[in-house]
Amino acid sequence: VGLGLSIVERIGRILGALNHPNIAHLLEAGQGQDGVPYLAMEFVDGETIDRWCQARSLVLRDRIALFIKVCAAVEYAHSNLVIHRDLKPVNILIGASGEPKLLDFGIAKLLDADAGKTRAATATRAMTLAYASPEQIEGKPASMRSDMYSLGIVLYKMLAGRLPFDLTLSPAALSARIILGNLPAPGEAMPDLPPLFDVVFARATARDPELRYPSWEDFAADLRTIALVEPD
Repeated sequence: VGLGLSIVERIGRILGALNHPNIAHLLEAGQGQDGVPYLAMEFVDGETIDRWCQARSLVLRDRIALFIKVCAAVEYAHSNLVIHRDLKPVNILIGASGEPKLLDFGIAKLLDADAGKTRAATATRAMTLAYASPEQIEGKPASMRSDMYSLGIVLYKMLAGRLPFDLTLSPAALSARIILGNLPAPGEAMPDLPPLFDVVFARATARDPELRYPSWEDFAADLRTIALVEPD
């Protein structure tokens, strides 16, 4: 709602170029007879990644292996100049095959490959507060490292079964808490986690985007090393 047709066409071109087994395919983009623009995506019948892990009591190694597949899908999107900007468990579903599918690129952004900047692919600022990076909350341009922050929060939820902050806070208080940084480590919620997970989480969700992992390969490599997950 509220998106102009030209914007929907732009998003359609962006998403139509994505061809990855862990990213839901765009089926159609256009405008209905009532003038409302729409995006039709592949239907994925599955559970959110955090609930899927919990329901099956997955061991740590299997959770990390699943998470790394999601990271690979996000890395692929970034290599095609797309930032997601709204990564969260409800946008990462696990189907009957046990494979994750990344959904909802409706608020994706197109990266400027030459200048390293971003051009808005939507006319409105959209995000999910609990998974948004500090820079998104502050209204600054989102980047590839904004997606990394959000996936760091997803990882915490997958491991600890809850978020690293109190959701009873008001939106203003929660925003201030996220902007402040210094999130509690996963080990505080799950003492059995290898201590180095706290280091990995802190780096992925650093307050300053420049202090986060420089690449998805580095992030995944540390996770594989700690959880003893073999590369694909």
